[in-house]
Amino acid sequence: MPAYSQDYIKRMLEQLGEVWAEVVGLLTKGDDAAALERIDQAYRDLVHLDRDLVHQTGEDFLILAVTVGRVGDIDRSLALCDLLRLEAQIHQKAGDEDMREQCLLKALNVLLEAALRLSHGSSQLHIERIDALLEETRVFDLPVSTLWRIFSYHEMRGRFAEAEDAMGHMLDLDEAAFAPHALEFYERLLGLPDHELERGGLPRAEVVAGMEGVESQSKE
Repeated sequence: MPAYSQDYIKRMLEQLGEVWAEVVGLLTKGDDAAALERIDQAYRDLVHLDRDLVHQTGEDFLILAVTVGRVGDIDRSLALCDLLRLEAQIHQKAGDEDMREQCLLKALNVLLEAALRLSHGSSQLHIERIDALLEETRVFDLPVSTLWRIFSYHEMRGRFAEAEDAMGHMLDLDEAAFAPHALEFYERLLGLPDHELERGGLPRAEVVAGMEGVESQSKE
């Protein structure tokens, strides 16, 4: 990673740490309104977006806003993710689970898409944040667009068992639409050596069984 990117990330993480400490302090004092005001300012300073805009616009816009543009802009996805996770804590404290879920889901979608678009591969920071968000959102009823990103991300990372799980959820939602994608996935896996499949948690026998299961369901 170029030096300017390392410096950019370092500065960003330092700023996020300061914001996190301030917001936690305000929440501890029970000043939720001031905590949200501090988050408002952090959105403008770190990702150049208003908090209202973040929540009122679709995820496709946010993905474009923080993953393309000037040098270093790709790293703004990390800042947006952390701010959304921090805001989610404020809403959870206030008992607003809908807003908490909205924040976490937007963070997950943006960060997954950023990782999928990185030409040099996901950074360790992206991986850590995504794994944390996957754990935080595992009880949510995730939309197909998010499940598809999760599937693609896990396959890209060589986590084939997790990718199969995500594909299974999509098949449950719309088997006719996703059966062809599932078969293509299994065909790609069958072209890999055994050690890669085993490392990915999906030995060849399970790949074959999975493919046969999809094929049999499609014929019914």
